[in-house]
Amino acid sequence: MKCEDYKIRDASGNVLGHAKVCGSRRRSPRCWSCGASCPGRQCDQPTEKGTCDRHVCVACAKSIGEDKDLCPEHAAAAAGPDVLRVQTAKLGYRGQGWLDVSLKGNKERVAYGEPGGQDGIGLAFAPSPTLLYPLIRKRKASGGRLSAEDWAGYVTAYTAEMRESYRRRREAWDQLLARRQVVLLCFCKTVHQCHRALLARDILPKLGAVYAGEVRPC
Repeated sequence: MKCEDYKIRDASGNVLGHAKVCGSRRRSPRCWSCGASCPGRQCDQPTEKGTCDRHVCVACAKSIGEDKDLCPEHAAAAAGPDVLRVQTAKLGYRGQGWLDVSLKGNKERVAYGEPGGQDGIGLAFAPSPTLLYPLIRKRKASGGRLSAEDWAGYVTAYTAEMRESYRRRREAWDQLLARRQVVLLCFCKTVHQCHRALLARDILPKLGAVYAGEVRPC
């Protein structure tokens, strides 16, 4: 069915963003970067045709002023060439500059004789078995998605593990941060509920990197 744009307004009538009307049903737009349900922000980067206008969620949007936001791709471009540019993708990505940050993938590489996983640093960024396996069981039991409470608990625990990893495996972090670009890989299909997005979007930017979004399929 043909879809048309409609404006999202608050109680005072102020325009918060845009969404789609498909027939008589209204659908919330998805974040261009991570696929999460989007609250209405759009990229304000000027383009030849006006503005980018990609829908981005609050977590992926880069604020550049009052009511001004950029999508991850344009935020990364604005940061310049000397900043580590971090993207994410599902394992199977065939491009260059990737780093597997999954627990399973790195354990398999260790078994094949690659100590520490790909580049010798992959395991430094993978969640621990104690944290990951209960999450996988919950995800399977709920049909592939986690509750907001379960995901929030995982975010807190994974962030704590990465703080400890930064202290104990500083060499691996320094190697990663010395790059100019990297694509972090994991098995998860749901990007906005995957640790690769947490690492790329929330943790590494605090160390000087810039998040450029999930790699889009060609």
